Amino acid sequence: MNLNILKKQTQNPELTNALGNPSAYSEDFFSVDSSDIQPRLASTPDDRQYLAGGFLPQGIAGLLTGQGAVGKTTLTMQLGAAVATGTEFLGQPCQKGSVLMYLSEDDNCEISHRLHRIQQSLDGQVRSDLVKNLKIFPSPLIHLPMFDYDPAAGGPSATQHFGNLWAAAQKIKDLRLIVIDSYTRINNLDEVNHANASYVALSLEMLARDTGATVLMIHHPPKHGSSETRGSSALLNALRWTASLGYRKKGASGTGGLTLSVAKHNYGPTVSYQLQRQDNGLLSTSKPEPEESEQERNERVIAEVCRFIEESADKEKGVTFSQLRPHAGLNKQFQIAQEKLKALLSEACKQGKLILEDKHYKLPSERVQSVPKPKATVRSYVSI
Repeated sequence: MNLNILKKQTQNPELTNALGNPSAYSEDFFSVDSSDIQPRLASTPDDRQYLAGGFLPQGIAGLLTGQGAVGKTTLTMQLGAAVATGTEFLGQPCQKGSVLMYLSEDDNCEISHRLHRIQQSLDGQVRSDLVKNLKIFPSPLIHLPMFDYDPAAGGPSATQHFGNLWAAAQKIKDLRLIVIDSYTRINNLDEVNHANASYVALSLEMLARDTGATVLMIHHPPKHGSSETRGSSALLNALRWTASLGYRKKGASGTGGLTLSVAKHNYGPTVSYQLQRQDNGLLSTSKPEPEESEQERNERVIAEVCRFIEESADKEKGVTFSQLRPHAGLNKQFQIAQEKLKALLSEACKQGKLILEDKHYKLPSERVQSVPKPKATVRSYVSI
């Protein structure tokens, strides 16, 4: 693992010393004295700082995933605008400060169109703050990988391009947010390799610690329509905050109905936001809703399956799992993975909610009326 670029760029004295002499740092870090909890209990803990209300913490590295053209870049530009102007994002107040975005997939023309739409949605009094505090690098003329394999070190390494971005961030005063779009464009390493993913996560965390900014990386799923994140799970496991943006149901792309789900939040509850794409392409949102509990999800899925059987061509005969399988998936009708659906159907049969005969799932003679999944009412949309 090559840490030369990280050593060169950091201006944090403690981080500089740790990177300069890992052995000495490790010996001191793992000393018995440093494990004493008394100092932590001697005073009131500091409140955790948030970039956007209780939604996104300040000074951490996070990941936003979603399929292509779903609106990830637009959403993060709206977040950047909210931070730059000190206005609200998803109904949450933002800490005002500078923002640096590297939008490696979008040229100047597209970025300009989005900036004009965002500026027009803002109150005139804060538009000057947008110009002052929001900094954007567009798609470069050539490929500038930030992470690559280093033959000399025999492992992953941050390149000078990452060092140049880091250096630019250090020159910006009161930097609150760094957005890198996207992981695929700036990474030359094998995404499936856990060591590579861990190295990238470590590099993003060091960037966050050195600058004090929240570092948000945008990433794509392995294939169009999938809700899973491409590559090694080490990237998800190492980062403290992850969210995904996707269509509410299969085929809903024409309606603009989207859901932003915070799947991992180490310092607070996970939430989801129902988003609506406006005529100008920007995304608006209602108040966040808590994620449904496992029991609520199970009840909803069984109700959906029962209704599916009721509406099938031969409900007396029932349906096979092969008929149910195409509707399984986090972004599909049942909104549950295939493996979990199969286990849930087995449990429903044990409880008498369903009957399995000759590989066909049937409703019991005295079936319980299935009910649709409750949907949150979006009372108002607030554009930022």
